[in-house]
Amino acid sequence: MNGLSATQLLDLWEQGAALKPYAQALLVLSAVFPTLTQDELAGWSLGKRDAALLELHELLFGASIEALAACPHCAAQTSLHFQTADVRTAYAPSELPALEMVFEGHSYVLRLRPLNSAMIAVVMDGQRERLLLECILAAERDGVACMPSDLPSELLAHCSNIVADADPQADIRLALSCMECGQQWNAIFDPISFLWREIEHWAERMLREVHVLASAYGWDEIDILGLSAARRRRYLEMVIA
Repeated sequence: MNGLSATQLLDLWEQGAALKPYAQALLVLSAVFPTLTQDELAGWSLGKRDAALLELHELLFGASIEALAACPHCAAQTSLHFQTADVRTAYAPSELPALEMVFEGHSYVLRLRPLNSAMIAVVMDGQRERLLLECILAAERDGVACMPSDLPSELLAHCSNIVADADPQADIRLALSCMECGQQWNAIFDPISFLWREIEHWAERMLREVHVLASAYGWDEIDILGLSAARRRRYLEMVIA
């Protein structure tokens, strides 16, 4: 995984501001995996993608994660603080699920694949059942091909469990408890949404720093962004002083 300069990160923020989350994920991964094509990255399972995004968070902003979650019962805010390691699964990215899985039972033979960004791009509304149908590459009943959409609902539910179990990194849930009312619930943690908010906060701070230093010294943006973070901070301290 390649690192990113301040200029590259600011460019990514600008390019991705209006994109959907799945497209933002592909944008940042393309920057840190420049030898891979968009199609290759879009074909990664969501778990493999999210494992890479957690690694990128560590590279850019460190391993600590701080966030707020609203209680679904009383709406009180709960503060979260954890490490990226706390939400990693036990396997390495290279061991993430096989491209295909086979289920045999109840007279059916199904070829399944894990969810990926390419599927989400096709099913823009994110409907759970439509996404699940994208995971079914082929279906047969008693040796005769059938349409995935014709499968019984119980079998579709079983397929959903198989796909989820094969790629647990794709479904990160945090066990939370409200300090105000005692409500307990599981909150979904989405690595790309959180990483993108971090990028947005960094970009806003960086633009303010560029403005201050450009106003004080007359430097160009590219020269300011080329400074190390420590040197840029020291110049800011002197301007403010």
